[in-house]
Amino acid sequence: MQGRIIMLAVAAVATVACSKSESSMADTGLAAAPASAPAFDKAAAEAAIRQADEAFNSAVKAKDANAAAAVYSDDAVSNPPNSPPLAGIAAIRKFNEDFLKTPQLTLAGEATSIKFSDDGSVAYETGKYSMSSVDAKGRTIKDEGKFLNVWKNIDGKWKIVVDAFSSNLAPPK
Repeated sequence: MQGRIIMLAVAAVATVACSKSESSMADTGLAAAPASAPAFDKAAAEAAIRQADEAFNSAVKAKDANAAAAVYSDDAVSNPPNSPPLAGIAAIRKFNEDFLKTPQLTLAGEATSIKFSDDGSVAYETGKYSMSSVDAKGRTIKDEGKFLNVWKNIDGKWKIVVDAFSSNLAPPK
């Protein structure tokens, strides 16, 4: 019985000691030093995202599906028009492989806005694109549209985690 009382007393002391506030712990010198996160450099982050956009556009011009997919995180979700969502980098790469086979494909896009979360770990980018290609009958097809990319800083690199894009043109009748 006496052993149980001693164990309860030790547990009570330990509980009280562990529940002391940081301010009372600071008086004893036991408070943990606050972790100082590096300051968020918005200009550098925006430049990195714009550079990734350029890498994507260059990959499309080079018809390089692997390079185009490299701007996405491994678990990204892409939401192309007239398609179910594409989950994961392999599905996105396959979509790009098929897309890049489009005859006489040209694609140009540009960001119109890049906004960041307060802590700088996530960004969303809106933009516009223009595209042209040739259909099976040799007719030129032109499209203009918009996109939304959600970026996340993963291990120091900005990667798209979710995207969506769609045409501004009315569907053909």
